Amino acid sequence: MGSAATPVELSETSEGVAVARFRLAATTGRRGDRGRKGEGRAAGHTSFYTVWAAQSLAANVASSVTSGEPLLVHGTLRIREEDRDGRPRVSAEIEATSVGHDLTHGTAVFRPVSDANPALTAPIGGSSMY
Repeated sequence: MGSAATPVELSETSEGVAVARFRLAATTGRRGDRGRKGEGRAAGHTSFYTVWAAQSLAANVASSVTSGEPLLVHGTLRIREEDRDGRPRVSAEIEATSVGHDLTHGTAVFRPVSDANPALTAPIGGSSMY
């Protein structure tokens, strides 16, 4: 659960698979003095995740999500460790199986893909996301 921190980038693999990528900012609960009814409370720690989506989910995310929108993302979390310029670096990625707007912050109108853009229902080959 978080907000889209970057625009969605839609691309295609060499095998013709649609792939979407964006960054998700997820902030932990708020902290502060509970006795002051919200006064003096600050946002908790923010973590950033790179979200990957493939095939029809990639196309639907690209046409539905813009920066700043509250989202719910479900999928597989992968932690990557690497050395960059001689320094260890850790990154978190989510291979999404589902992405949707968080309706505790607003409303949405669902449009089936066949109504919105029939071309998006065309079969896309391959299964590798990277």
